[in-house]
Amino acid sequence: MTKRSRIILHGKQGANQELRDAVAAVREDGHDIDVRVTWEAGDSGLFAAEASKDGIDVGRSGDRAFMNVATGGFGTEVTVNTNPKLKRLLGGAAYFITGLGRFSELEPVQVRLRGPDLDWEGKILVLAVGNARQAGGGHVLCPEAVLDDGLLDVGVLPDVPDDRQSEAVSELMTKGLHQALKDAARFWRVPWVEVEAPKGIYINLDGEPTHATHHRFELEAKRLKLHLPESTPLLSSSEQGS
Repeated sequence: MTKRSRIILHGKQGANQELRDAVAAVREDGHDIDVRVTWEAGDSGLFAAEASKDGIDVGRSGDRAFMNVATGGFGTEVTVNTNPKLKRLLGGAAYFITGLGRFSELEPVQVRLRGPDLDWEGKILVLAVGNARQAGGGHVLCPEAVLDDGLLDVGVLPDVPDDRQSEAVSELMTKGLHQALKDAARFWRVPWVEVEAPKGIYINLDGEPTHATHHRFELEAKRLKLHLPESTPLLSSSEQGS
């Protein structure tokens, strides 16, 4: 029986030859793969809506959807400003190099987070709202997130003293948010969260940056059907050993 799948690619990956070769190989095995490449704002949400069936959760911020992680703060600026050529050459290490180069620009952001059983306020270096676990470069920001639990994992790295900021950035880029500064990060798991930032905050939605003083993130449960490896840790059933 022929299996049909849809792949939604960020426009930057449209010319990725390795990905093209992988799609061709899977098609040769008898799979029907429909590829969509985003071109302008809103395309990813449109393509996802076209393909939607009951299955795995989808995050949403306003009228924009995301599958993986929405990030804010210093990490977002690093992701947005990392040179694509450097990423192709060095992979995830490119983000670390860019982060060190932009360290002098590090400014904590004042935010307030509100959600079910969540009301937290303070200055942060990094914000992550995850339906899955990793952001650009493979950095683990939401280490326990799964795709089908109906919840978003929210994490922040609060501001630290000036003499520890370089350590915070280094550990964030090399170890992930959950291990930065020996578990200084805070985490919550909620179906929705509102982020208020009086001076505004940049948010990166799976590679698409946006800026506002107010962001609302919510989950559309069981929105998409995905093909995933049986051994994936990103499903709640896999954590139960099935």
